[in-house]
Amino acid sequence: MGFFRRVPSSATVWAEGRVTLFTLRRDQVDRMRREQPALAIAFDEFLLRSLSDRLILTDRMIAALSPG
Repeated sequence: MGFFRRVPSSATVWAEGRVTLFTLRRDQVDRMRREQPALAIAFDEFLLRSLSDRLILTDRMIAALSPG
């Protein structure tokens, strides 16, 4: 979320083995939007689905913890 808000990320990631880390910089996303708008739209839709799924899960967790 910090990426799109243009603020430092607050995420922490831990791995228990070898990993390959990919990074995506703001300038790369801006370039993708200019040069490959269809790909940028697909990327944005993927992110929106992922964030929506996280919100739904969070809502369900909150509902499960709520009395009543």
